[in-house]
Amino acid sequence: AIAEESEQERPASPAAPVDVPMLWRNLIDVENELKIEGVAAGDSYFDRRDNRHKVVMTLEQGVLDFSRNDTVAVQKQDQRGQWRRIGELDLRLSRPELAVIDPTDVGSTHLKLIEEGQRLRFISHFEVQSLRRRTDAVDRILAGEGRSQNLFSVFDSRIEIGPAQTDHDLDHDQLSLYGLNDDQKKAFELLSVTRPMGILQGPPGTGKTRFIAALVHYAITKGLARNVLLASQSHEAVNTAAESVLTLFRKTGGSPSLLRVAMDEELLSQPLKPYYAARVEQAYKDRFRAAFGERISLAGSALGVDPAVVEDVELLELTIRPIVAKIVELSELVDRDEARIAGLIDTVKARLAPLGLGENLSLADLDEPATILHDIAEQIVGRHMRAGSVTPDRFERLR
Repeated sequence: AIAEESEQERPASPAAPVDVPMLWRNLIDVENELKIEGVAAGDSYFDRRDNRHKVVMTLEQGVLDFSRNDTVAVQKQDQRGQWRRIGELDLRLSRPELAVIDPTDVGSTHLKLIEEGQRLRFISHFEVQSLRRRTDAVDRILAGEGRSQNLFSVFDSRIEIGPAQTDHDLDHDQLSLYGLNDDQKKAFELLSVTRPMGILQGPPGTGKTRFIAALVHYAITKGLARNVLLASQSHEAVNTAAESVLTLFRKTGGSPSLLRVAMDEELLSQPLKPYYAARVEQAYKDRFRAAFGERISLAGSALGVDPAVVEDVELLELTIRPIVAKIVELSELVDRDEARIAGLIDTVKARLAPLGLGENLSLADLDEPATILHDIAEQIVGRHMRAGSVTPDRFERLR
């Protein structure tokens, strides 16, 4: 009955065409306004066991579903309607009905942090950064500065623009490797030559994943694309499609340069874990560090520097410098932790002990912590100058 009534009320004239650029702008603007908010169901209380403020709440907008590596700021709304940060959400202990807040931002553990009925807002660092990147991307596209300058025109019915066709002769021998049916082959042939965009629609179970894997494999191996970005609304869909791509490459004797991007490794299927972005990055770093000694030795040899000097420079730059940087960072804090700084200085002393250096290093003797590294470098070069194995100029050039 509702459908029939709606059909009768439908205006005879066709609907006005959609202003696509305005639609895209409004969509991203609305998304920027969406926040994760809730209302305190009672006053907060401080739990000394966890050293956290806790408050039972009703979540009114959004969901508390954050990556474990995320940082989520908690804000409360005051009587004037202003939002004020009160700490960070403890992602391990919080639940949709219970906000557990690290009180470091407010200092005191005795005050009543949140009152009944007070509104709370949760700001995810990851989501803020993601939204900023997507907003910038929409801005570039609407300004005609994207890779495809008139991308939004494809969606705009007010503009009479059709798809472009590239000159590409389909390799039917390779296409036969993918096991596609006749309908899929026709779609494949059309999408492989259509620019700047193609859309394939199919209900569940019609082989879309197989088709996606075939298209990615074909585009890479035939040079239609140097890189392919495979994205979806769900990690499971990306995992399934990416596994199919891997299977095709292995079947044909190839090895794809694949990078799987996700906030957490737990979101990946087992076959894709070796391709996790963080793992790949760490592997590059490990290989670089493993070869670093050999590289700096070559540099030292070219400068005519004794190998023992090279080893000490490695110690100074790769081991001592990061510790000193932390000392400097901690020393510049208003509420500095003297015990931790003293402990780091003891660590520096321990690292320098085999060289017979650092015995007199003391926080009390330092007006500026940043001078620590300079002082250590002078001690090292002085030690080697006495042995005649280096000059200050060559030592600094090697550093």
